[in-house]
Amino acid sequence: MPGLFERSFDNYVTIGCKATYSEHVINAAGGDLTTEPDRCFACLLLLYRGEVAKRIAEKHPEFADLATKVEENVKTYRNLREAVEEEFNQAAAFYQNPQFQSDPDYLIFMVSAISYLYPQDEDALKARSNMFGLLDQAEDTYGYANFLICAGLWFADYNGYRAAVLDRFPAIKAQFDAERAAKDQPGFIQRNMDTLAKTALAVLDSTGWDLENQPIEYAFLQALWNYRTKLAAEIAGRRPEFAGVLSLMKQNNAAVSAPDAHGERITTSLGDEMTAMTKFYATGDWKSDMDYLALVQAHACFSFCRDADSREKTQNTRMEVFRQLEKAESMSGGGKVLLIIALWFEDYDGFQGKVRALLPAFLQEKRTQTWARERDQQAEQQRQLEERRAQYRARGVCQHCGGAFKGLLTKKCVSCGRTKDY
Repeated sequence: MPGLFERSFDNYVTIGCKATYSEHVINAAGGDLTTEPDRCFACLLLLYRGEVAKRIAEKHPEFADLATKVEENVKTYRNLREAVEEEFNQAAAFYQNPQFQSDPDYLIFMVSAISYLYPQDEDALKARSNMFGLLDQAEDTYGYANFLICAGLWFADYNGYRAAVLDRFPAIKAQFDAERAAKDQPGFIQRNMDTLAKTALAVLDSTGWDLENQPIEYAFLQALWNYRTKLAAEIAGRRPEFAGVLSLMKQNNAAVSAPDAHGERITTSLGDEMTAMTKFYATGDWKSDMDYLALVQAHACFSFCRDADSREKTQNTRMEVFRQLEKAESMSGGGKVLLIIALWFEDYDGFQGKVRALLPAFLQEKRTQTWARERDQQAEQQRQLEERRAQYRARGVCQHCGGAFKGLLTKKCVSCGRTKDY
């Protein structure tokens, strides 16, 4: 089976180009890869090694003190070479531990540091080769660790990485420049964020959830459960190959009566549905089907945004889908509803805050409407009562129940016993 670098080398080349062309890196390096290539990749160490150290400490508590030190060095802008050398020497104490040797994040932390510090040192070259060998056995890398491994590959010039990056950079730069120019023109979501937040409240209200006394998050989950099958049916009507997804949703509906009452089962059901949907993403023209994108994105944001690890692993893919959704000219019906649900679970551009800010006024308006409705109902009931009494009086019977009167001097109703009062 091919090792990590044979499988992922091309991807690391692209990541290296994109990461070093970010505004953070360009500002810190004082240029891009065409003018300051070494400084750009050094900036990946400067900016991201603290995040990787933090993740190592989450898995290995004995690394926590060093992770704190790394974070302090990053925040205080300590001299990079001096800081990395000290961190590397302290981290090396864990190198013989088998648990650390099998941890890709730790190996990346080490190999990026040794490649930066000692690119030509003979003893360091042997140690670096051993680290690359261990890392090559890893299944995959993700998140901030990808930025660090790109720095390691650059300073080690692993398998001609430098030439590969510099060859691809012009195309990546042109792509990024075009995307940045496009971002200056707000997309569908950005143009309609306030309207979508207002619509979100109507969607939640449609679930029948008690928004005053129960967590709003569960109301969004209920909305996802309520609306997804209908939208899937609409998609399957246009695209017969989607029928299997619709069938799976119907099976899950039969097994789960109420999402808030089933915990793990609902999570598993939505995860299975997402897996069934994602296979279409890279085929045909599915990326231009906004209803499909909204449906799969709502599932993905619910499934992956509940814990930091999953959120980080899938961040790039979710943002790519949101960029596609920004291209929509308009959205309505179930597609719009599922987009709103995705925006909530992702908290896209602070969407949760926008919805929560509107909630008090929405609830007050509902209370006012309820009071007005009850007042109108009472008024209508009183009007009907007066109309009925007038009819009874015209017939000479009891105005309260319509019963007949008996008695000569004092007339009383034979039904309710009331004295005639008109």
